[in-house]
Amino acid sequence: MAGIPITLEIAAVTDIGRTRTSNQDNFYVNGCYIDHYNVTAERFETVDTQKTLILAVCDGMGGLAEGDVAAMIGVSTLDEMSDSLTEADSADRASFATRRVIDKANRRVLKRSRTIGESMGSTFAMLVVSSKYLYACNLGDSEIYLKTQYGLERLSKPQTVAQELVDS
Repeated sequence: MAGIPITLEIAAVTDIGRTRTSNQDNFYVNGCYIDHYNVTAERFETVDTQKTLILAVCDGMGGLAEGDVAAMIGVSTLDEMSDSLTEADSADRASFATRRVIDKANRRVLKRSRTIGESMGSTFAMLVVSSKYLYACNLGDSEIYLKTQYGLERLSKPQTVAQELVDS
């Protein structure tokens, strides 16, 4: 049985915003992420839809130290461990692999935080698109949306106090 052909248009853009002095955003698209700070946008025109696609955003937490470093740790750890996600044959296995990625990134951020003597952190939002499943995961206030011809569909909820109040 042949798969349904899909067209993906992927773009990643970061912006320093109005209040920060450094850009604390980072993104990940199948091995591409900001590993130097002169890249702020990327357009990915050719995507092999027969392979598993991993998309992620990490955004340093405002008000904490080195959010850009925390976000970099998130995407670089994801890159290191991406094989476990591309090899996952179900959403359950992708979930397990994601927990391992997040645990490892968290340990690295905590180690860096202890080294500098200040709190630091990053949000994490990821989408895994496979021919067999779609898996979405987010930590913090970075949300995941799917844009279709009918509009935006929210695939995840922010993990914030405000969202908890809405849900209660």
